[in-house]
Amino acid sequence: MPFLLSGMGGERSWEVYEFDDPVDISGLGGVDVGAVLERGWRGLVGPDDEDWGEQVMRASYGPFSVTFPGMAPAEDTPLSAQQLDAVLGSLPPARIGLAAAGRPADVLARIGWVFAWNWDSGPLEIAAVLRSWEDRLGARLLQVGFAEIRLLAERPPRTLQAAEHVAAEHCAFCDGCAGKFLRDIPGVATELLATPIWTFWWD
Repeated sequence: MPFLLSGMGGERSWEVYEFDDPVDISGLGGVDVGAVLERGWRGLVGPDDEDWGEQVMRASYGPFSVTFPGMAPAEDTPLSAQQLDAVLGSLPPARIGLAAAGRPADVLARIGWVFAWNWDSGPLEIAAVLRSWEDRLGARLLQVGFAEIRLLAERPPRTLQAAEHVAAEHCAFCDGCAGKFLRDIPGVATELLATPIWTFWWD
């Protein structure tokens, strides 16, 4: 399975210290993606009994509440070939990596990528979330860097309401979204409508 490698400067070596042993993905089918994202959402907005205040909740996480809104529905409308060409053509040159994986979502686990810092889940949970996005939104792993990954969504959300729902999942998944270290629903939703490239960075 091919993917792009970023962060190839002298300070980062892809040969030492960057990876752990490959992960056995045979248990992926037993991972409850909704429960994984719900746990991430609770860590984002705080416990149910915490007094966030209506104004803070509305500004950062509206239209949702402390309760995880659930997983976004699947999208059916793909990007056109011209749109895909334009998106891929806008990317800078990068090296190509190859992994022994049956689908893009499994690559991170299969190459032992371990840099999702500050997220209370392991490689199997990450792979399960990526599989779910592949299935529902056509979002496939595009680029791997140090503590950062990018996906290309071939069926991205097209309306603000749909983008907000997907943004809730992004914020529950990662503490730095859209390549701008965002973790609020309005900001992430705006970026989802602007580009089908999804960037995640863990501090």
